[in-house]
Amino acid sequence: MSSVVRRFVLPALFLTAVAVQAGAQQAAAPAPAPPPLQQVDLPTKTTLQAVMVKRDVPPGGTTGPHTHPGVEISYVLAGTMELHVLGKPTRVVHAGESTAIPRDTPHEAINIGKEPLSLVVTYLVDKGSPVRTDVPPFDK
Repeated sequence: MSSVVRRFVLPALFLTAVAVQAGAQQAAAPAPAPPPLQQVDLPTKTTLQAVMVKRDVPPGGTTGPHTHPGVEISYVLAGTMELHVLGKPTRVVHAGESTAIPRDTPHEAINIGKEPLSLVVTYLVDKGSPVRTDVPPFDK
């Protein structure tokens, strides 16, 4: 075996093997539980159902003003939206952020980005009620 192999290659292979083993041990450890993105107190009604949807809004598109018979919790997967909630200041929400809308509160989301807006939305709504009710435009 040449001195170059003994001096440089073998130590490099050893260090690589140690690093790979350490990485495998780290990868095997369970990841800690992520912190909640948002916690919202639920209405005291016991007749709620959870409905989760993925919603996509094209650039310049809108959800239109509407309400829900319960709480809406959204997480933005991609894009940027301008969120209008009656009685609240307008909020710009980016990918990686979340929102919560109280029961029966008129609101509307507008995609102000150049890419599709993609949301995961969880509704905690009264069983048997329509998940969404369109409402007239409101002052923003």
